[in-house]
Amino acid sequence: ELLQSQRQAQQALSQYQALFKFLPLPAVVLDYHGVITDANEQAAKLLRFSSHVKLLRHSFYRFLHEEDKARLFEVLRNNDLNNHELTDIKIYSTAGQFTPTDGHFIRLPNDYHLDEHTLLLLVDRSSEAAREHDRRLFQAMLDNSPSMMVAFDEQDRCILANSAFYKATQSTPPQILGNSREVW
Repeated sequence: ELLQSQRQAQQALSQYQALFKFLPLPAVVLDYHGVITDANEQAAKLLRFSSHVKLLRHSFYRFLHEEDKARLFEVLRNNDLNNHELTDIKIYSTAGQFTPTDGHFIRLPNDYHLDEHTLLLLVDRSSEAAREHDRRLFQAMLDNSPSMMVAFDEQDRCILANSAFYKATQSTPPQILGNSREVW
């Protein structure tokens, strides 16, 4: 029975390690003090390390913007932590730049290790921020054009219009955007 239990424990550990390794999201395991005890390769890429192994034993606080350190401290000290989320964490990338990130915290069972550990899944929002920047830039270009511009999707709903269009039709974005021509 002991050998069978050891094999089952080893199999469970192997399954956990494979799952952790191949997660499509950056993930780290933090101890009670915020020290990284495990990390996957996606986390190494996000935190600008050549290997996940080189992340081990680093304090996760060193990667955070100053204002986010206290927020992480509170989350790690929260005894009722269960699928907690921190939005808009700023992860230090390079040259003083920060990557906007969301953190999803999951407390690991006590039998994972002798101390309390927390799995932190990181969602890099930099591409989302870049898309929003591009959208604003595109809208600014449209709005600065003297010509009226309007575009529709496949269902004939308005997906964009510029200031010249709103001025000429004496309308506002809520009246136009998302609606078909028949509504206006």
